[in-house]
Amino acid sequence: MRQTEAMPAGDRQASESGQAIAFLDVIRTLVRLHPKVGEVADALYKEREETISIMLANGYPDETIDAYRGTIDSIRPHPDGQDMNPP
Repeated sequence: MRQTEAMPAGDRQASESGQAIAFLDVIRTLVRLHPKVGEVADALYKEREETISIMLANGYPDETIDAYRGTIDSIRPHPDGQDMNPP
């Protein structure tokens, strides 16, 4: 792995994006292998909602909140076609 500090900005961004995608894939795989995947999905949804509330209260930009929500939703399992936003 190249040191990102020595890279041009565009290369650094591409490298960091690739690393982030790899980490997301590992997390998704581990979540899917959990024996109680439905409970994991519910816990991640609850955590997502609490974190978004905190982010809104602290004035995070909409782009940051949207990126957070999209990332969590891509990690959170949706067994049996489960709704992305359960009641």
